[in-house]
Amino acid sequence: MLIKIVTIMWHERATTPLRVIRKSYARFRKHGLGMMKKRLDAEYYALKSGKLDRSGSIQPYRKWIALNEKGIDSPCRVSVRRSPLLSIVVAVEDPSPRFLKVMVNSIRLQSHRGWELCIVYRRSTPRPIVEFFEKIGKKGKRIRVTEYDGEGDYGSLVSKAVGIARGEYILFMGAEDRLSPNALCETASLLIERPSVKVIYSDEDRIGEHGVRFDPHFKPDWNHDFFLSGDYIGGMFVVRKDILVASGGVREGYGDATTYDLMLRILPSITMDEIAHLPKILYHRRQVESERTESCGKSFYMKALRDYFDREGPDGVELSMGIADGLCRVRYPVPSPQPKVTIVIPTRDGYTLLRKCIDSIVSKTEYDNYEIVIVDNQSRGYETLRYFEYITEKFDFIRLMKYDDEFNYSAINNMVVKSSDCDIVAFVNDDVEIISTCWLSEMVSHALRPDIGVVGAKLYYDNGTIQHAGVVLGIRGVAGHSHKYYPAESCGYYNRLVATQNYSAVTGACMVVEKKIFEEVGGFDEENLKVAFNDIDLCLEVAKAGYRNLWTPYAEAYHHESVSRGSSGASKSTKRFADEVDHMINKWGNMLYCDPYYNPSLTLESENFSLKMERYRG
Repeated sequence: MLIKIVTIMWHERATTPLRVIRKSYARFRKHGLGMMKKRLDAEYYALKSGKLDRSGSIQPYRKWIALNEKGIDSPCRVSVRRSPLLSIVVAVEDPSPRFLKVMVNSIRLQSHRGWELCIVYRRSTPRPIVEFFEKIGKKGKRIRVTEYDGEGDYGSLVSKAVGIARGEYILFMGAEDRLSPNALCETASLLIERPSVKVIYSDEDRIGEHGVRFDPHFKPDWNHDFFLSGDYIGGMFVVRKDILVASGGVREGYGDATTYDLMLRILPSITMDEIAHLPKILYHRRQVESERTESCGKSFYMKALRDYFDREGPDGVELSMGIADGLCRVRYPVPSPQPKVTIVIPTRDGYTLLRKCIDSIVSKTEYDNYEIVIVDNQSRGYETLRYFEYITEKFDFIRLMKYDDEFNYSAINNMVVKSSDCDIVAFVNDDVEIISTCWLSEMVSHALRPDIGVVGAKLYYDNGTIQHAGVVLGIRGVAGHSHKYYPAESCGYYNRLVATQNYSAVTGACMVVEKKIFEEVGGFDEENLKVAFNDIDLCLEVAKAGYRNLWTPYAEAYHHESVSRGSSGASKSTKRFADEVDHMINKWGNMLYCDPYYNPSLTLESENFSLKMERYRG
């Protein structure tokens, strides 16, 4: 643990070297040693993925900046007359005078000129800062400065700033943060191209006291369930003013969760197509001891989320702190009586693994209304056949079906679904061993939500490293597993290993879906995808039908990968796999390389969320 702390301190020596000690102590006092270790490990393993230079920044990010930000301060070609006025609102509470000036200058130097700056400060603000405001307020009509003489909280200041704004769109900004020189140009350009957009957010990084940029956050496009787990939108948040006003405006009483509360109230009145993500680093968050991104489990964020579910439902939702700082866990109700679940497990002479799989399901599943259908694909082993007899005689909720043709994962599972009278189908490989008792309750609770399609689980290798945590399209051709080989205790890239969220696809090794949705899209493709990628194809079909696929870290299992797959000769298997790759590429085309739940600045060469070292041309 000491080595990890020293490593992090060395990385932050140019900015806040003692931060990790203060934060670790605070987490220890509030959450105990276990949570402190988890967060420390997350930071340490994130640093280990990159080499540090003498300035404390990560070398790959410096290279990425050099590749992607050449000419970033070139003149903006967006017409001010064609673009809407952007009102930048800043609520000032005890800022650093130096950083406040940097913030103002970052706006005044914007390549796009269609903006106004609305600053609200407290009456108690130190005189030197007030004099600075008075000075800049005299330099043209675009900077408007107002004193707030009330006793309200941060939300009151923000509301006052919004009140004096004249723009069609409001951009919220921290008093010590910085905008990229072309942030407003990119925003205006998008609004001209897509005038129906109501909300915009961008990628961001952090900036140290001496101007060193580090820790880039390359975000996904709108990820609804990830947002309900925590405020991943972060820094640059732009919203159309009439939508803001119609939602009730900015409210006081929500502290650092002020804009999170606002977005939760806006969501019901807009569609997902009206939320735009600019996949570029347009915002630089000042590295200070702020709890903004690490306080979702605290009262303000929980309060905002509770308000949201009280308004929007469903009834019976339970909220609790998530696995890591900054996250919430949302538990959805399962109706009573429980919907019937059919767990489908194909196998061929897999006695040892199958027994471990069945034992783990029977002993650890807290969900009551389920059956297990074991599909025997030409087993010949004495132990396996005897086990079939034993297990079906002992448990009346376990039955055996035969499939006597050549191994075809898609056909096997389609056969069982057609014959089942269930409401929910769970596809489980015979080399999966359940860990968490809530696995099926957790997955079913999400699968029953009207807007959710396929639900996936968190799977580990025997050594405890990550095998599956959602699927990213385009990796190494077709798709790859998110965070593969990461340590089990890691929080992943910006907490994506420990937050419920949407992914384009999940693995069929352990997935749950409503039977009616499975049948709506035609089930698995048993003609073209007999072994590989049938799960990815199913998920894409479900997404195409209008559902969101979801991955949850709260359904955990071990997966002894690929042991259950059939093979009839190496050369035949190789040709089959190549044909399945070709089919996926021909069918889905560019969709495989534009995953909305990933980011175009992240690599497609591996599953570790590292940077793509080539210029982004989006």
